[in-house]
Parts: sequence; structure tokens; C-alpha cells
Amino acid sequence: MKNPNVLAVLAALIFLTGVGCALDKNISGVSSVDPVELQMPSDDSLFVSIFRTPCFGTCPFYDMRIYEGGLVLLNRKMHWDSLGRIDSTQIGWFITVLPQIRLTEIRSRAQEIGFFDFKDAYLRGPVTDLPTTTTFVNVNGLSKQVINENYKVPEAVINFENFIDSKVANSEWIRVVIVNSGKE
Repeated sequence: MKNPNVLAVLAALIFLTGVGCALDKNISGVSSVDPVELQMPSDDSLFVSIFRTPCFGTCPFYDMRIYEGGLVLLNRKMHWDSLGRIDSTQIGWFITVLPQIRLTEIRSRAQEIGFFDFKDAYLRGPVTDLPTTTTFVNVNGLSKQVINENYKVPEAVINFENFIDSKVANSEWIRVVIVNSGKE
């Protein structure tokens, strides 16, 4: 780990935000910490989420949630390393914290491109090998979800999805074990 204090900061953030997870003691670079059970953040604090489905190739397959306080929960399922982040052998849940400036950049970009004016879905029909990306944004009480099945989707939608990814690209991730809180 680049900064030995990151674990302590993230543990404090987990406690303060009420995330239902435990730090995984078996990941290289993460010091041994006794698991702590806490609650997941409520959906009303969800700022952005992006869910990418798999394809028959090496498409990234993950579910990422960014909360208003900067906490990012990532459920990496396959091919996350193709985006240059987590080693390809690691799958599961990870956390990081984004600085408020990155949240502001995402919020500003959503407003600049008119995210809330896009259609709810850009559907492709019976093609099965194209991945789907579902992006949710909540800004100033206004929520919008866009489903992108890679068919006649505006380039601005794809660029925004990639912009969100770029804001977490160089983050320092810590693997966690999510504690079942009774909801998915």
C-alpha cells in the first residue's frame, strides 16, 4: 500500500458511514484487522452507480456504487484489470474513498451533458453478445437511470460512463467482505 494510514482512514470511514463489510485480512498490503460487522449505507445517500454486464469476450463486469460521502463500493466480477485497476486474479468486493473534488467533477459532467434529459434506455433487441451498462445518478434530489445496450446510444452517454470509471481508476482499493444485511 502506498500510504500506511489509508487503512486506518478507511476503517474510520466505514465506521462513520455504516458500511456492512469487514476488511479482508488475506490481501497483500492490507494489515491484519479483526472483521467488524456494520450496516450498508442507505440508498438515499447513493450518488452514482454503474453496472456493467459481461459479454462473450473480456468486457469489464462489475457493479460500482459511489456514495455522497465519497465511499465507493465495487463488486468486481470479471475483467476489471482490462481497465487498468485491480489484478485479474482478484474478484469480490473492494472499497475506496474519492475526494469531494472528484464527486464534484462527476456531478458537473452529468449536468453539462444533460444526463437527466437522455432516454431511459437505448435497447438493442435480440443481440446477445453486447454488454449492457446501467448508470444511475442522483444530483440535488433529481435521479435518473440510463440503460445502455450499445445500440444507437449517444456518444455522450458512453463518454460519461467512461468518465465515471476514470475518476476511480487510480484509487487505492481495499478488499472487503460484505456482511449479509438482509438486502441485495
